[in-house]
Amino acid sequence: MKTKLLFVVLFLLSTKLNAQSWAQPGAHWFFQDGDNAQIGYSGYIEVSKISDTLINGLMCDVLACHHVGIKWWTGGTPYDYYSPNQYTRVSNDTVYQWQNGQFYVLYVFNVQPMNYWITGPGFYGTGCTGDTITIDYSQTVNINGISMQKLIPEPYGSIPFPNGGASIFLHDTIYERFGCVSFLFPIDACVTDIPVPQLRCYSDSSGFTYSRNISPSCDFVWTGINETNYSDPLSVYPNPTSDYLTVLSNFNPGDKITLFDISGNAISENVINSSGSHVNIATSKFSNGLYFLEVKTGNRVIFKKIFVQH
Repeated sequence: MKTKLLFVVLFLLSTKLNAQSWAQPGAHWFFQDGDNAQIGYSGYIEVSKISDTLINGLMCDVLACHHVGIKWWTGGTPYDYYSPNQYTRVSNDTVYQWQNGQFYVLYVFNVQPMNYWITGPGFYGTGCTGDTITIDYSQTVNINGISMQKLIPEPYGSIPFPNGGASIFLHDTIYERFGCVSFLFPIDACVTDIPVPQLRCYSDSSGFTYSRNISPSCDFVWTGINETNYSDPLSVYPNPTSDYLTVLSNFNPGDKITLFDISGNAISENVINSSGSHVNIATSKFSNGLYFLEVKTGNRVIFKKIFVQH
C-alpha cells in the first residue's frame, strides 16, 4: 500500500514539474513577422500568457497574440491588432493546443528519434489540416541554468507523406521551455507567401531569458531598405487574395506568368512585352480555393500557391 501511495505521489509530482516547464507565469515570446521588404510587410508577433482558464474541465493557458508592424504594399501603413487568443495545456510530456473545438497535440518532449506526432490545423486557418512531425534526435540541454529537452525534427519535405506531412510548417528546433524557434504554433505552409516567423526572444517571470539576436530588439520594426539583405526575386501579394493579385519582380520581354486552377487548367496567362516591375492579375471572377502561379523568367521557373478568398 505504501509503495502504491509513493508511486502516485511521484507521478503527481512529475506531472506538476512538467506542467511548470511550459507556459510559465509571465511567459512572453517575440517572433519576427513579415519579409522585411518594401513590397511586403515587417514587424513582430508578441505572444503573452495572460491568464488561465478551464476548457472541458481542464486547466489551460490563455495566450494573447499581438501583431505590430508596417504594410509596405499599402504605402507604409502601420498595423497594430490582436488576433484571437490561443489556448494550450500540458499533460505529462505533451503540450496540447485548442483549435476548432478540440485539443490537438502541439509538442511531445519525451519522444524517441524517428517517432512522430501529428499536429492540428495551422495558425492562420487557411485550410491546412495538419502535419506529422518526425523527430531526428533529442537531447537534454542547459540554457541559462535551466535543464530542458531540445528536439530536432526532420526537415520540412524530407519525408514522404504521411510521415513528413505536406501542409503545416513546424519543423525547426523545439525547446521544452518555449516551443519551436520558427513559430510557437503550426504555420500554414500551403500559403507560401506568408513568411514563417522566427523567434527573436523569450522571457518569463522566473527571470529566464533566451534571445537569438536576430534583431536589434525584441519589438523591432524594420523601417528602411538598408537594414536588410532581402534578395527574393519574386513577391506575390496579397495572398490570400480577393479582387486582384500583384506579381512583383524584375521582368524582361518574353517572361510569362500563368495561373492554374487545382485541376491544372490555365485560367490566366500574361506574356511580358517590355521590361517592368509588376503585373496585376484580376481574381474577382475566380471561385474561392487554391490556385498555382507559374512564373517563367529568364532560365528560371518559379511556383507559388495562391488562395482566392472573397
